[in-house]
Amino acid sequence: MKYFLALLLLLPVTAHAQELYSDPPKCAMLKNDTSSNKFVAIRTDFYTKPDGKRSYYEETLHLEPGKERQICAKGPFLPDYKVHLIVKSFFPLFECDTKMQGEIAVHDKPSEKSDGRTVWVDCVN
Repeated sequence: MKYFLALLLLLPVTAHAQELYSDPPKCAMLKNDTSSNKFVAIRTDFYTKPDGKRSYYEETLHLEPGKERQICAKGPFLPDYKVHLIVKSFFPLFECDTKMQGEIAVHDKPSEKSDGRTVWVDCVN
């Protein structure tokens, strides 16, 4: 019996989590509190396409310094109705999972380690 239980624990388990959607959409105000242009990508959780392949939605926004823009999503969301947010240039500068509510602000400050700038976001938990 011990060996049978061990075999069951080693078998791969495929979990099909329920995709999390919201109607009406969840919205937030995305604000660029920096002195330079920022590219911010908003990515949903994975979903299953009709052909069985897994994919996600991603939208990249261009925000000018000091500007703000309302962003909304219906899902599929990560747990707690969150989306994945990425501040980009040629590579990711900052990433977090954030709820779509209130204000989500992008900030920067002079880097302590280089001549560049450190970027961060006030993500909503």
